[in-house]
Amino acid sequence: MANLIQSLEASQQGYQAHHADGTIYHANQTIKPDSGWGKCAALIALPAVVVSLAVTTITYIEMRDSWLVSNTGGVEVVEFSQPIQSLSYPDVGVLLDTQRLPIASAVMKPVEPAAITQISDGVNTPSNREGEPERAAEEQDDLLQGIDFSTLSPDVAQLLQSAMESESPVKAQGNVLAQSLLTSDANLWAGRLPALNFQTHVYSSNPNKRWVKVNNTEFQEGSWLADGVKLISIEPQACVIEFDNQHIQVPALYDWQG
Repeated sequence: MANLIQSLEASQQGYQAHHADGTIYHANQTIKPDSGWGKCAALIALPAVVVSLAVTTITYIEMRDSWLVSNTGGVEVVEFSQPIQSLSYPDVGVLLDTQRLPIASAVMKPVEPAAITQISDGVNTPSNREGEPERAAEEQDDLLQGIDFSTLSPDVAQLLQSAMESESPVKAQGNVLAQSLLTSDANLWAGRLPALNFQTHVYSSNPNKRWVKVNNTEFQEGSWLADGVKLISIEPQACVIEFDNQHIQVPALYDWQG
């Protein structure tokens, strides 16, 4: 009997020792409660929250649209019909052809010599018409000489004196032909007269102070501008040059290309 009791106690102790090794409790360890009820509550409340947010969003959008409609002015299109008037076509008369006709080329004609009259003593003299310009110039000089400059202002008197002291235009002498204007007789001198670029024109009542700048060089009266081209005189608004035994008038600051 005693052996049986000892065997039972040993068996009991072995059983307790076996189960005590699988379960170890720590002093600081806390046992967490089961969270199953919290998850169930969250699953139940989630649909309600989603529905509430959707309803709130829809309500906000409807209220905003309603406010915009009530506070935004509409665009009103007003149509105004203008009566159509029918007017007659204006009478412009007969239409003329505006096409320009070709200009006939200039024809150069030789200058006829002055008429010669025969007198009884056998001496040929020019016609009296040649003396008319000289007499007119002399009469004009006589009129200017009779002016009393004391009755005029100093500026006007100085201008008149300068005009009276200026030399008369160059006259054809000897075998020199009549004076030619370069601008009107350009075809006559093209290819013959060298290029002359009149860059500066200075005129004074004193002939010694007159000068022109041609082809980047300054010249005075009597100078040779180019081969065969001589500067005869400097006038207030033009220059007179001699080329090929002819006097040619060139406007001031004129660029002759040759």
